[in-house]
Amino acid sequence: MPYFKDFREFIAALEGIGKLRRITREINKDTELHPVVRWNFRGLPEAERFGFLFENVKGFHGEHYRGAVASAVIAPCLESYALALGCKPTRQAINDRWSQAYKHPIPTRTVSTGPVKEEIHKGDSLLAHGGLHEFPIPMTTNGWESLPRLTGVSWMSRDPDTGSVNVGTYNGVLLGPLQTNVRASPRADLRVHWQKYKAKGLPLPVAAVIGAVPVVSATSITEMPYGVNELAVAGALAGEALDVVRCETMDIEVPASAEIVIEGEIPTDYLIPDPPSGEHTGYTFIDRMAFAFDVRCITHRKNPIWHELVDQFPPSESSVMGNLTREALMSSFLKTSCGIPQVKDVAFHHC
Repeated sequence: MPYFKDFREFIAALEGIGKLRRITREINKDTELHPVVRWNFRGLPEAERFGFLFENVKGFHGEHYRGAVASAVIAPCLESYALALGCKPTRQAINDRWSQAYKHPIPTRTVSTGPVKEEIHKGDSLLAHGGLHEFPIPMTTNGWESLPRLTGVSWMSRDPDTGSVNVGTYNGVLLGPLQTNVRASPRADLRVHWQKYKAKGLPLPVAAVIGAVPVVSATSITEMPYGVNELAVAGALAGEALDVVRCETMDIEVPASAEIVIEGEIPTDYLIPDPPSGEHTGYTFIDRMAFAFDVRCITHRKNPIWHELVDQFPPSESSVMGNLTREALMSSFLKTSCGIPQVKDVAFHHC
């Protein structure tokens, strides 16, 4: 059975198995959206959770948006995550899919164009639709932060020495129409790339991908050894090569069917203060520094879907996805790499 051709086909399949709710009434992305989604995690057993597609979104100041917001669609529960990987809804099937993907990665296929190029904003037209303000980026920890946050982003950057491309998911905060920050952890591959570009006295080119096929999100959030091609592993999870297209302003190839790609640079000669926000501990982080991300180009589908993850404080989408992925990787590691076939199962807790 062929894998989903894009994020929208996955959304339709999710609805087909009863794991998606379409919200057509007007929803304020800054005050209503995330509290509704969080109820899903705080009030329901994991097996009963589902994802949301908000089709009529407004902002705090009354602004309305084209497109929609998809939230908690990848991993609110095991059944949704299994659908995202294209396998049966069992932990063993998920374990097997990841194990095979690591052993047999499938390189990407370069194409000349794709749906993500339906609209292109760069140069004089970069701010024609408001830059980043064109998109309904939600406030994700209401009452604990003051700015919308980017959560479901796959940040792509290249090692300047080897040419290998990394895909990683890191939080970012919307700072203006052409700027966000990037909260790359100390062990992130993107931080290694930043250090290498810093040594050369150059800014780091980065592409932020939103709304690619779900195997991209699954590999992006997973910690892999440095130099491993996450898009090739994603192709193996999908069972076929992923189509990629070259960015407009840099030599990085991104998923051609993605909803949105934001191209830009991370300066390597300074950091910026990170605005306070609720994080994985459930408390507000303050007095931290983060990378700045300056936008140079935006490409997207018509009426794009903004994808966000319910991130960090457990139980959350990232804890469900992280647990299932880590269980698969650790099970394979113990049985195969360590030669302990007696291992029957591995379990990670949300905390």
